[in-house]
Amino acid sequence: MDNHDPKPRILISGAPRSGKTTLANVLGSLGLSVFHTDELMGNNTYQRQAHLIASALEDDEYDVYEGCMVAPAILEWRELHIDEKPCELYITLPNPVMLLEPNQRKFNIYLHPKLESAEDWLNQLGVLVLGER
Repeated sequence: MDNHDPKPRILISGAPRSGKTTLANVLGSLGLSVFHTDELMGNNTYQRQAHLIASALEDDEYDVYEGCMVAPAILEWRELHIDEKPCELYITLPNPVMLLEPNQRKFNIYLHPKLESAEDWLNQLGVLVLGER
């Protein structure tokens, strides 16, 4: 990541239906470029999605990256960049604001430990972490 970029990179992760896209769209309306990582879901496995998002972070093309799989992507990033911050601000939205479908509830069980692990590591690096656990 280019440390001379005047705009901070923001990563937003959390549960399905927790407001990630809405928040990212607000940031986009303020002039930040947004990558909605759920666009990568398709037929990709969770592991493949995390890899694709981590690769997108390498490209440093966007100001904001949002989606459920951002936290697993952060953990993949950590494997290659143990002491390097992937962002300046991490926002975690772990609680859905709407009822989840059965497949979303199952996914949420998979996701929560990854949200916590990503948050813990980013705190250790000194990244500003906002949200609730």
